Amino acid sequence: MGWVHDVKFDSVVVLGGTVQEDMVERMHLGMDIVRKNDSPLVLVGTPKEVQFMRNIAVNHVGPDKIMSDDRCKTTIDNAYYAKIICSNIKSQSIAMITSNYHLERALLIFKTVFGPQFHIVPFGCKNMAGEDILKREKTMLKLIPFLSVFIPGDHEAIKNTADAVSGTLSEKLNNILV
Repeated sequence: MGWVHDVKFDSVVVLGGTVQEDMVERMHLGMDIVRKNDSPLVLVGTPKEVQFMRNIAVNHVGPDKIMSDDRCKTTIDNAYYAKIICSNIKSQSIAMITSNYHLERALLIFKTVFGPQFHIVPFGCKNMAGEDILKREKTMLKLIPFLSVFIPGDHEAIKNTADAVSGTLSEKLNNILV
């Protein structure tokens, strides 16, 4: 894995997910980068996702290397809470780990939420997601151009707007996908 040595990462952010097998893949990659860079591991997701990932990580990188936020319901939440953690620990070069199917959208969201003062490097893992999740991701990717109305790095405005529309948007997406 020579690519890990090309950049020194201040932190490694691993996103939770709905498919446990995907999270296992993400964690293995994330822990490898943590060990090779001696970086903190930042876990973001729902309470269940973060606990699952923490259980994997604690014996491999040690509890002192793990930081997390389990208030996330969306990828925007993942980016928002990861930015807060990374800002607090003065991280600017960040490895972002997710599954390949989610990589493009997650990277665009993270770059917009974090802003230009952060260097986000994406790493994708193979995924075990079913057709329903892949279809939903394809639909969600079509919404990314709406991020252009925000000033990159204005995480508060992005999060507040996402929270304001998330219920309505989720309902409409579910109707489209059913």
